[in-house]
Amino acid sequence: MVKAVADVVHLGAVGMDGQWLLDRLVCLGVDVAAIEQLDCPSGHGIISVAADGENAITLFQGANVALGLDRIQAALGGISAQDWLALQNETLHQRAAAALKVTRPGTADVIPDLVEVMAPND
Repeated sequence: MVKAVADVVHLGAVGMDGQWLLDRLVCLGVDVAAIEQLDCPSGHGIISVAADGENAITLFQGANVALGLDRIQAALGGISAQDWLALQNETLHQRAAAALKVTRPGTADVIPDLVEVMAPND
């Protein structure tokens, strides 16, 4: 989305081992002020792919699930109807974040599980 000249704010958490990720996001033009650096390991996934293309994903949740709902609500408090909220199913509170659209009419459109559509690794 940054490459499409959008202002992108990333909300989430990394562990103390995640400074490299914060640095990379900043280099890409992403606002990382809403990423909390916690005293636990960062979450990560291991994707195993079989010869026939089938895959299995093993997740270590780490900091992804340590981020509190209060922090998420505070960070999302400033979203408006002109904003988009893209969610990925790797945290505990994505449903609560999506509910902001229901409980606060006129806020951002919610795009749950957009990762498959956006192909962010391209």
